[in-house]
Amino acid sequence: MTAQSQIYSGAFADPVFEAQSVFRSLMDCFARPGIIGRLSTVAAPPAPLGEASGAVALTLCDHDTPVWLSPALSKSSAP
Repeated sequence: MTAQSQIYSGAFADPVFEAQSVFRSLMDCFARPGIIGRLSTVAAPPAPLGEASGAVALTLCDHDTPVWLSPALSKSSAP
């Protein structure tokens, strides 16, 4: 399986570097509560997630991380 075939619709175009960038931004904001961070990556997750929450989910959730989805979200129209 190639790396290209593992990219899902709405995911990062360059998963390694974009996830690292989001993670650095998250850690910086967690270390400085009250600071508003900006994400420079582009993600188009399925509704109802927005771009920022989708980028955070792509960064922190992987095949080793269990994720609970509400019934409404688990039935989203994502392909």
